[in-house]
Amino acid sequence: MRKVYSQSIDFEIKRLKRVLRSESLSSFEKRSYLMEVDKMCRDELRYSLQLTLSDLPIGITILIMLLQPLLSR
Repeated sequence: MRKVYSQSIDFEIKRLKRVLRSESLSSFEKRSYLMEVDKMCRDELRYSLQLTLSDLPIGITILIMLLQPLLSR
């Protein structure tokens, strides 16, 4: 999942580079913007993965609770 999301970030950065070529910004502004977007996306990836891993015990507990009546027959 991390790899797919990382590849989508790379794709979006490339797309933004193409879009920014036609903008009337300095190369410094363009580069700063791209770096900020990249950092924001990578941080979001790290944060969402941490949330997913922290929710894993809760998910396992719910799954066991749902399967218990089916397995006790």
